Amino acid sequence: MVLLMARPTKRSRSSNRQFRKRVPADVLNVARGQRISFSLPKTHLDDERILVSATVGNEISFSLRTGDISLAKLRHSAALEQFERACAAYRNGPRRLSNQDRHALAGVLYRDLAAAFEDEPVSAEWWRIVQGVTEDAANVPMPTLTRSIEGRKPLTIAGPNENRLQLLERHVGPFLDAILVREGVIADDGQRLELLEAFAKALIDVAKKLKRNAEGDYSPDACAHRFPKWDNNSPKPSQSLASLTFDDLLARWEKESEKAASSKVSFRASVAALAAHLGHKDARQVTRADVIAWKDALIDKGLSAKTINDS
Repeated sequence: MVLLMARPTKRSRSSNRQFRKRVPADVLNVARGQRISFSLPKTHLDDERILVSATVGNEISFSLRTGDISLAKLRHSAALEQFERACAAYRNGPRRLSNQDRHALAGVLYRDLAAAFEDEPVSAEWWRIVQGVTEDAANVPMPTLTRSIEGRKPLTIAGPNENRLQLLERHVGPFLDAILVREGVIADDGQRLELLEAFAKALIDVAKKLKRNAEGDYSPDACAHRFPKWDNNSPKPSQSLASLTFDDLLARWEKESEKAASSKVSFRASVAALAAHLGHKDARQVTRADVIAWKDALIDKGLSAKTINDS
């Protein structure tokens, strides 16, 4: 029995592993050319993240930025789950977010950064720079067009400033996109500026908090309570990749397979033996080396190559 699983691939002339996934045709029809940002774990040990983005084409691919197999698998798993959430969101179509929704999503960013950096907040100067750059982008004035109408007061028409939008996209957009993908949300295009502004305010607030932490001030964080709870009712992937077990894979295979019942029982016994050898049932953790070690263990028990291949 062969169970095919998505896994990190290796690029020629590069030691880094790569994420590659074919984009379903129905998603490609609505998302081609758009960029998706992924929030990936920086290490095995903490909550700090790295942001990676890629353009939607027939397939989506990007470097996992590590040659370490274990870390690459961790990042690949996170990217795959976010990719499936994004596909589900594209199928469901754009959502119009309320003001409360926008600030609740901004609160996700606030809490993520606070949790990742409050123990070791780099330096006060670093967060002062983050605060200043974001404030500069958020505070670019809106342009006004003023013209007089005979017998009336001057009419002022305000519109979004392209430079302001560009600055917010540059400094805040990657944070916004990563949260939207992770939460499986495709926002209405007309709300982009409002979302960027909400996220900019959250980024400024968390920079102030982390600057205080870097200076040794760990007094209670009153600002965290201003954010509403994010209640995500976006479509979820049918199977959480965070808990993909051998039993899950077997259930899918049995549903699609035309094998006899006796063969299915035999396959279940083989997979149970593999799980016992590994000491776990997490299909995501199985490596080529694990399978080779299991094969060697079966040979040591005196099983023939034919018996092993048939099991």
